[in-house]
Amino acid sequence: MKVQRDLPIIAAILGAVILPIVRATEPGMSLLSYFQWATFGAGVLGALGLVFTSGEEPFWTKVGSTIRVAVVSVIGAVALYYILTTSESFDRVASTMFVVLCAVSIIGGSWVISNVLLDLAQKNWALFSAASAAIAAAVGFSITRGNLVLQSLVVDPDPVLFSAGGGWGGRLEWPIFGALLWGVGVYAMRIVPVQAGRLLIGSALGLITGWLIAANQQPWQLPDINWVTTAIWTVVVAGLLGGIAAFRGRDPIPSVILGAGVGFAIGAWLMSPFLGAVGVGRWASIIPLALLGVRIGWRQTPTPRSLSVFDNRARAFVFLGPAMLFLFSALVVPAVATIILSFRNRDGDEFVGFDNYRTFFADEDSVDLSGWRDLFTSDLYSVGFLLIGAGLIIGLVANSRRNRVGLLEGSSGSIALLAGAVVMFAATVWSILGERITSGQFLSVPAFLVILVLLAILSLGAIALTGKVDAFDSFERTSASVGSVIAGLFLMSYAVLSVVRGTFFNNIWWVITVTTLSVTLGLAIAALAEKAGSTENVAKSFIFMPMAISFVGASVVWRLQYQPRFPATETQTSVMNSTWVELGELSFSGWPRILVLLVLAGLIGLLVKSAVGRARIGETFAGQMVGIVAFAFLFFKLADRSLGGFKEAADGTYGGPDVVRFLQDAPFNNVFMMIILIWIQTGFAMVIFSAAIKAVPQEFIEAANVDGATESQTFFRVIVPQILPTIGVVATTLIVLVTKVFDIVKVSTGGNFGTNVLANDMFEVSFSFFNRGLGSAIAVFILVSVLPVMFMNVRRMQQERVMNR
Repeated sequence: MKVQRDLPIIAAILGAVILPIVRATEPGMSLLSYFQWATFGAGVLGALGLVFTSGEEPFWTKVGSTIRVAVVSVIGAVALYYILTTSESFDRVASTMFVVLCAVSIIGGSWVISNVLLDLAQKNWALFSAASAAIAAAVGFSITRGNLVLQSLVVDPDPVLFSAGGGWGGRLEWPIFGALLWGVGVYAMRIVPVQAGRLLIGSALGLITGWLIAANQQPWQLPDINWVTTAIWTVVVAGLLGGIAAFRGRDPIPSVILGAGVGFAIGAWLMSPFLGAVGVGRWASIIPLALLGVRIGWRQTPTPRSLSVFDNRARAFVFLGPAMLFLFSALVVPAVATIILSFRNRDGDEFVGFDNYRTFFADEDSVDLSGWRDLFTSDLYSVGFLLIGAGLIIGLVANSRRNRVGLLEGSSGSIALLAGAVVMFAATVWSILGERITSGQFLSVPAFLVILVLLAILSLGAIALTGKVDAFDSFERTSASVGSVIAGLFLMSYAVLSVVRGTFFNNIWWVITVTTLSVTLGLAIAALAEKAGSTENVAKSFIFMPMAISFVGASVVWRLQYQPRFPATETQTSVMNSTWVELGELSFSGWPRILVLLVLAGLIGLLVKSAVGRARIGETFAGQMVGIVAFAFLFFKLADRSLGGFKEAADGTYGGPDVVRFLQDAPFNNVFMMIILIWIQTGFAMVIFSAAIKAVPQEFIEAANVDGATESQTFFRVIVPQILPTIGVVATTLIVLVTKVFDIVKVSTGGNFGTNVLANDMFEVSFSFFNRGLGSAIAVFILVSVLPVMFMNVRRMQQERVMNR
C-alpha cells in the first residue's frame, strides 16, 4: 500500500518539524541546536514508522504484527514523553546524531558528486575542469579560513588575534570567492584555443588569488622567506618531477613547472621562519599559485582515448583514493614521524641515536630477571612438568600399542624425550632440596645449565609434536598426548612469566594467555553450539554480547567484581571475594569439608576409571586427564586446609576471613585483567569459528562416521584441519590486538602493581613525563613486534589466493 510505504518518510518529516518546535520553547536555543533536534526527531519517528510498515501486508491484518506494533508504540510514546520532559539529557544524543548525519551526508555526497563529475568529463571537458577547480578552491579556502589563516574578505573585519569573524558570511565568503574565481577562470582557459591565452589566464588566476591571500593573511603567519633554501628546494623538486616525466617518455615542461611551484611552497612555508615582513611574505602565496595556474593552462584538451584512460583511473581513485589517503595520513605519516622521533632526545630537537632503545631495555621496569631462581619452586612449574611428562608417556605408550613395537624401539628421539623428562624431574627435586638446604639460593652455573637443558627438552618436544622429524617416530600424536603437552607448556610459560617481570614480559604474558584461551574457548563453544539445536542462536547471542561493550566499560564492570571490602569481616559484594571467603570457611569447617573431600575423591575415581576404560579401547582421554589434575589439585588444597581466603590463628585454627586484592596482588593480577579481554574476544572467535565449521563439507564428516571415528576424532582429525587457516587468521588478529592493549590496564590499575604494558608505558612516558623520544621508541618497538605477525597473515592470505585459482 502506498500509504504504508510512505509512512516512514512522513513520520521522519513530522519528527524533524515537531521536535525542534517543542524544544524551541526553552530560551537560548541556537540555529545549530535546532538542526540537531530536527535530526534527532527525524531519526526517532522515522524508525518508529519503519516498525509500523515492516512486512508485506498491513500490520492490522496479523495478530502477531499488531501486538508487536502496539508494544513498540507504547515504548515509543514513553520514550518521546521522557525526551520532551527531560530534553537536557538528550542534547548530546541529538548532537551525536547530527554529527553522524553530517558525516554520512558528506561522504555520500562526495562520492555522488565525484561520479557525476566523471560522467561530465566525457561529455564536456571544459565544464568538468571548471567544476573540479571550483570545488577544489572552495574546499581549500574553507580549510584555510576555518584554521584562522585568512582574515575576512568583505563581510566583517576580524579582531586582531585568535578569531575569524562573528557571522556566517565571514566563513562563506572565501569559499564562494574561490569557487567563482577558479571556476570561471578554468572554464575560460579550456575554451580558449590558443595556448598562450591559456597560460596568460592561468598566471593571472594565480597572481590574483595569491595577492588576495597575502593581503588578507594573518600578520603572524607571514613567512620570512629564506631565499637560498627556497631556491634549492625549487630546483630540486622541479628537476625531480621533470626527470620522472622524461623517464616515462612524457613532456617534462609541465612537470618542471608543477615541481617548481611545489618546491617553492616547501621552501617558503616549511623551511622558513614566520613573522616575516609583509612585502616578502606575500611572495610565498603569489609565486606557487601563479605557477599552478600556468601548469593548469598548459594542459590541452584530451583526446577521446586519453579521456577513456582518465575515466578508468579516476573511477579507481574515487573508490580507493579516500581510503588510501586516510591510511597514508593516519598510519604511514605518523609511523615515519614516530620512527624519526625515536632517535631524538626527550624534546625532539637533538639526535641521540639508539639511546632511547638502550634506556628502555636497561630499565628494570621493562625487563627484570632478578626473580628467576623462583622458577623451579613454583607450583605452576610442578603441574606443568607433570602434564608434559604425562603427555610424553601417553604418546609413547599409544604408539607402542598401536604399532606393536617396543616402547623405545628404533627411536633416538623417544629416548631423548624420556631423558628430558628425567632431567626435568631431577631439576624439580634438586630445586626443592636446594631451597631447603641453602634457604632458596642456587649456585648460578648449575641453575643456568638446568634452564638451558630444560629449554632444549621443551624445544625437542615441540619439534616432535610437529611431526616433521623422523627421529620422533615413537611418539603418537593423540589428543591426549598433544593436549597434555600443550597444557603443560602453557603452565610452564606461566611459571616463567610469573618470576621474570617487567613491561616487556607482561606483554608476552598477555599475548600467550589471551590468544590461547580466546581461541580455545571460542573453538570449543562453536563446536558445542552445533549440538545445541534450537537454542544455538540464543547461546551464541549471550556469549557474543560482551563484544558490544567497550574495553573501558568492561574494565569498570570487572573492577567491581574484583573489588574487595575492608575490613574483611564485612560482607563482600564482589563475586570473586565472596566465593573466596566461602572457600576459606569451608577449609576449616567440619563435616562440610569432609563431605566435599569425599565428593572430590569420588569424582577423581570416576575420571580415572573412565580414562582407563577409554585407553583400553584406544579412545582419547584428554578431558579426563584435565579433570583429574583439576580435582586432585582442589582435593590436596582442601585436605591441607589451604584453599580459600582465611587468616590462620597462632594455634593453626581459623582466624577469620581474608580477601584477595585481585587487581593489586602481583604477579597474577595481570591474569585477572586478561580475563576481561578473554571475556570480550571469546565471542568474536566463536562467531568466526562457527561459520568456518558450518562451511566444512558434510561429505568429510559422513566419511569419518562411516570409518567408525568418534565425535572427538572427527573434530580433531577432520574438522580442525579444514579450518586451520581460519584459526590462524583469528590467532594473528588477536595477537595484534593484545600487543597494543591499553584501555583495560589504564582503567583497572593505571599500570601500577606490576601490571604495566607497552602501550600504557608509551602513553605515560610521552604524555605524563613528556619524554617524546623514549615514548616514540616504545611505540616503534610495539610496531616491530606486530609486523612479523601481520607479515605472516598477509603471506597466508596470498598463498590461499594462489591455491584457490
